[in-house]
Amino acid sequence: MINHQLRELYETHLPQAKAQAHRLADPAAAPLLIRVDEEQYKAANLKVLYCGKETDGWGTLADADIDERLDRYHSFFGERNFPGRGFWRGYACIQRHLEAKPGVIVYPIWSNVSKIGRRDGKGMTSEIRALEREHFPVFRKEVCILQPDIIVFMSGPSRDDDILFHYRDREAERRAIGSVPQHELAEVCNLGCPGVRTYHPGSKEFWQEARKRAFRRFLDGCLPTTG
Repeated sequence: MINHQLRELYETHLPQAKAQAHRLADPAAAPLLIRVDEEQYKAANLKVLYCGKETDGWGTLADADIDERLDRYHSFFGERNFPGRGFWRGYACIQRHLEAKPGVIVYPIWSNVSKIGRRDGKGMTSEIRALEREHFPVFRKEVCILQPDIIVFMSGPSRDDDILFHYRDREAERRAIGSVPQHELAEVCNLGCPGVRTYHPGSKEFWQEARKRAFRRFLDGCLPTTG
């Protein structure tokens, strides 16, 4: 059912986005489309949505095919064929922390605050951002379908506007966590579930010890009650 709903969402929006691809001066990558293992998803008592910035090369928007993109997501993330550096090093660190908790069964989902990035390299352009916001506004709808227990944004403060855009009608806001300055680590409120934003793991700021301790305390406060 979850995958069916996600597919219907993508079928609604992808044709519109593809039709605009030729207008871009800097070609866009194909969108990051999500697929889950529904049996494992239902068995988990802690569903964690990990969000980075945008993909670093991920096909081409102009010829994106839904089945091929879903298969690519599964082969890369579902089968854990990703590198052990950058974003993925931070992801693995958080997963180890959560999986070590007694009685906690974690199901991770991978997404990005920007579902469409540049085809050739990292980063975002104003044109691609505008295209996504107008023709492929699926992030919040994905969250509604997936119903995660917590969203972990590893995107850094420079991408807070992209996060808040998805929830502009709900007055989503950032709050400092403990004594750590808000721009370094923030609770993201009014998402419908707990949310936290920290630095991208590719930056040294992600690994600063005091910030990591405050981040982990926040995660621990979101754990399910187990017998």
